[in-house]
Amino acid sequence: MREDGRTLAEMVRDIGIDYRPDGTVFDPDPERVSVLKEVVAALPEADRRMLLLYAEFRSYRQMGAALHLSHMTCRRAVVRIRARVLEGYAAEMERRRRLIENANKWK
Repeated sequence: MREDGRTLAEMVRDIGIDYRPDGTVFDPDPERVSVLKEVVAALPEADRRMLLLYAEFRSYRQMGAALHLSHMTCRRAVVRIRARVLEGYAAEMERRRRLIENANKWK
C-alpha cells in the first residue's frame, strides 16, 4: 500500500484512466500532447505500466524493489520504452506534417 492508501494496481489503473486519449474532435489537449497520449496508449500493457511506474517512483531502485526486479532490469526496460515512445511520436508528427503539406498543395 502507498502512503495514500492505494495499492500499486489501483495507482496504475488511476494513472491509465487520467491519461487515456478520449478521441473526440474537440480534444482540449494541444496536438503534441494528444499525439503523445496516442503513442503511449498504443504501447503494450506491460510497457505502459513500466513507464507509469517509473514516472511515479522516479527511481529505478524503488521501482525494482516494488516489482521485485533489479534496478538495471528496470532501467533497460524504461530506456527501451522511452525510445519506442520517441520514435512513435516523431513518426506520427512527421505523418501529420506531410498530410498538412499535401493538403496545402491542393488549395
